[in-house]
Amino acid sequence: MLVQVLRHAERQGLLVRNVAAIVPTPPGPRAEGRSMTVEQAAALLIAARGHPLEAAIVLALTCGLRPGELLGLRWDDVDLDRKLLRVRRAVVRIGGTVQLGPTKTASSRRQLRLPTSTAEALRQHASRQDQRRREVGEAWHDEGLVFPTGVGTLLDPANLRRGLRQVTEQAGLGRWHPHELRHSAASLLSAAGVPLEEVADVLGHASTRVTSQTYRHATTPTVEAGADPMERLLGPQGTVTA
Repeated sequence: MLVQVLRHAERQGLLVRNVAAIVPTPPGPRAEGRSMTVEQAAALLIAARGHPLEAAIVLALTCGLRPGELLGLRWDDVDLDRKLLRVRRAVVRIGGTVQLGPTKTASSRRQLRLPTSTAEALRQHASRQDQRRREVGEAWHDEGLVFPTGVGTLLDPANLRRGLRQVTEQAGLGRWHPHELRHSAASLLSAAGVPLEEVADVLGHASTRVTSQTYRHATTPTVEAGADPMERLLGPQGTVTA
């Protein structure tokens, strides 16, 4: 407001120079993302059943992947038999287009153990994707993406946001952002008693500082820590078991 008032005075010739415009504005407090309760998370998983982004929502909520990491996954990153997932790349926006790029940091490249119900959601997703590929035929772009568009190309993060919003509103939870599922994963793991250091490993943080200050709201070797606690908390198909 001060800058606007002085700018008006400058235009009227009442002020030679608007010094407020050249003074750096101090950063405001960082917005703290929300985190779902166990009951909200279960409601979300139930509402997501059958949605094209069901597996993406399950994976984000149980393993804490960043939105770009989700969309950057390829099937060769996934071992459903061993219930392993490798995070090696992410979708980034460059010059108005979405492209595959590196993960946010070196520590973001990680291998995670999948909860059993998450692996099953991915298995069902793979089956539906195979059916879609047959329906589309030659129009399908076989890039090996786990969460592509309807023709196999990179999915814009905006479409992920819209899809999640549809599901959260259907669940009666209002609007949620995909990154808030990452916040929720950290909080749920913490609530399940997972040590902070292991939560940081699941999220791909180099240290516990960011995990503690930003993501935990109550919160490469294969990271085993998250799989069993998430399975106990949320159970198969979103049923609350704790």
